[in-house]
Amino acid sequence: MDSSYSLALHFGEKDTLWISYSPECLLVFPYKRDNDKLIVYWDNNIYTKYEFDIVKAINKVDRKVIGRPFMFLELESDTILRATYPMKYLIKMINNSGGDRIFFPDKFTLVQDGEMYD
Repeated sequence: MDSSYSLALHFGEKDTLWISYSPECLLVFPYKRDNDKLIVYWDNNIYTKYEFDIVKAINKVDRKVIGRPFMFLELESDTILRATYPMKYLIKMINNSGGDRIFFPDKFTLVQDGEMYD
């Protein structure tokens, strides 16, 4: 099992991406489709009642980056989304806040509800 095991992407209504790190920690980002990729824009919408490492890290991010593209998602295969991050410093700072845990990986594996991650 890797360090992003509990990480899940949920595509909601109105071009909203919910990223859950646990049942108690959700981040919400707007996105738009651009040809074959999704452009995800930074926001600081956090739904949690705990001070997790990722919450502390996001609270340190300069508000000036809100609304800027921070992640591009593209299909690499039928089960893998490849992520690229134009603001590498931002992702590095957040990923380094959790010890061994990676909050924003380079790839997301798609699974159906009820499937187990290998």
